[in-house]
This record gives sequence, C-alpha cells and structure tokens, in this order.
Amino acid sequence: MQTPVRKWILGILAGTGLIFSVQLFGQDPESVDILEFQGGSVTYTETEPILKYRMYTLRQNEYEMRYEVAVRLLKKKLFASEAKALGVSVEKLLDQYIREHYKQPSEEVMKDYYEMYLSELRLPYEKAVPIIRRELDLIQKKELMHEYFKTLVEKYAVHLNMESPVEPRMDIDPEDDPFWGNKNGRVVVVEFSDFECQYCRKSQTIIRQIEAEYKSKIKWVFKDFPLSVHRQSLKAHIAVACAGEQGKYFPYHRELYDAAPDLSDAVFIKIAKDKKLDIPQFQKCLEDPDNIKLQEINNDIEYGRLIGLRGTPTLFVNGKIIPGMISHEALKKIIDEELERTEKK
Repeated sequence: MQTPVRKWILGILAGTGLIFSVQLFGQDPESVDILEFQGGSVTYTETEPILKYRMYTLRQNEYEMRYEVAVRLLKKKLFASEAKALGVSVEKLLDQYIREHYKQPSEEVMKDYYEMYLSELRLPYEKAVPIIRRELDLIQKKELMHEYFKTLVEKYAVHLNMESPVEPRMDIDPEDDPFWGNKNGRVVVVEFSDFECQYCRKSQTIIRQIEAEYKSKIKWVFKDFPLSVHRQSLKAHIAVACAGEQGKYFPYHRELYDAAPDLSDAVFIKIAKDKKLDIPQFQKCLEDPDNIKLQEINNDIEYGRLIGLRGTPTLFVNGKIIPGMISHEALKKIIDEELERTEKK
C-alpha cells in the first residue's frame, strides 16, 4: 500500500517523465497503483498505451533543449581549448580568424539586401548603405564563427552520446467507430478530423484517392475531433452520426465535406434529403438534447486529448502518427511499407 505522500511524489515524477527512466524507490513502475479505490485500482500499465505519444513529446522536448544547451557549452569549450593550444586568448583567436576570412560585401550583395528589406529600411539606397554594411557585417561574422566551430568539431572528434527518443507506435482503440475498407485489413488508419477544418477538407481528395487504391487492403477508421474554435463543427459531426443511424454515414460524410465550410442546419437537411434519409427521424436525432451521438463524439474528443492530439487532421497508420496534411505520394509510401512489414509477420 502506497502512502499519500509517496503517491504524491509518484504523480510529480510521472508528470516530468522521470518515471520512465528510473525505478521508483526500488519498485518496478509497472507494478505501481496510481489510483486506488474500494475494490480496484488504476495502474501504471493501464495508462501507458494512452500516454505513449505525450511522454515521447516530453522526452523529445527535453532532448532538444539539452542538446541545444550542450552545443552552446561545447562551443565555448572548443574555442577555449583551441586558444590554449595556440597560446592566445579566446578573443584574439576569434578576432584573428575573422580578419583572415572576412570579405567585404560587394555592391551587388549590398543592393540585393537593400531590395529585400526596402519596405523596412524606407530610405534611399545612399542613406541606407551604413545600415546595410552593419547588418551584413554581423551576419558574416556570425557565419564565420559557425564555420570555425564546425572545423573544431571535426578536429576535436566530437561525438554525440545522447540518443534521441524513438517515436512510439500508438495503440489507438478503434472502438466501434465508423470505417470503410477491409475490417480485417493488416493496415489500420485512424483519422481524427474536423468538418470545419480547412486542412481536413483539403485532405479529402487524397483520402478518396487512397480509398480507390486500397479499399480492399486497409481499414480506415474515422474519429470525431471537432475543435471548439469551429462553431458549426460539433453539430456537423452529430449530423453525420445521425445519418449513420440510417446506414448512410460515409455517403453523408463525403457530401458534408464537399459542402464545407457552408455548414448550417439547412445544409444538414439538404444533404439528408439528397441521401434519401428519413427526414423526421434525422431531425429528431439532430435536435435531441440528450443525444447519445453527442456523448460518442465527446468520448472521441476526450480520447484525442488524452493521447496528445494538438490539431486536425491527424492520422495514425498502424499506430504511427502523422500530424497535419500529408501528400498522396507520402501516405501511399507509408501504407505500402506497412503492408510489406505486416506481410512478413
């Protein structure tokens, strides 16, 4: 049994990601009961599949920050080592390197810079020359310092001992969400989308190409993730779910994307009529204040937030996350690789 203080400490460690890299007070983290209640508990092992991507993001952020700081410290140490080897100060070492490699910017470069930043300079060229020289001087000195640093990295045989975190494959639960394709497909694509998101709409052309090419090979699952900033999106997702009650989920889904961003009750009804739905049944479902469809959508939203979604569209191809838009060629390549990988198993 964990004491309250011990549980509180575990919570802090879990929030920082340290629980993944150390054993906690001599315990195996997988044996920890995070929350206990009469008759049961919530275990570390149960949270792991849901938190995989969020914890990876934390580790990746830590890796990048630590690497940035390490490079900054390395630069100081290498310049100091080289200066000591040559018997000069760091300041003299750098000054000498700059003087030996510095080149006065040509008139052509000066004028190119002037044209590029004319709207900011707001001066005739002749009056802007001193400003341009100063800016180009700072740019070149910064570049020279970087070049010098690169030569020292090679000279002093610098190597990186820190490993970048490996992006995980998520265990996305398809639940009973609507899907098209082969229900037993070796490749499962889970799409989190928003009917009012412009990038989601643009992605539909690519998705329809993929459907035409892979419908018999893959299972494509749709999860609702309407963003709160989109005023009509939530009701659009309810409308699609109501169409699904009458066996017309994806026909309605496709036409709704085609109608977006014009999403309104009138549009919802028009599409329902186009798809020959039972309109009274559809309207009752759409306007039901206790709509079970709304709860299902909210479950998808909550799940998406828990696993670390930041926006739409987001795809998971056999658990491999693809945030944002992706080209047809790139998505096709990933699916082909997954089909090949799973065939070997």
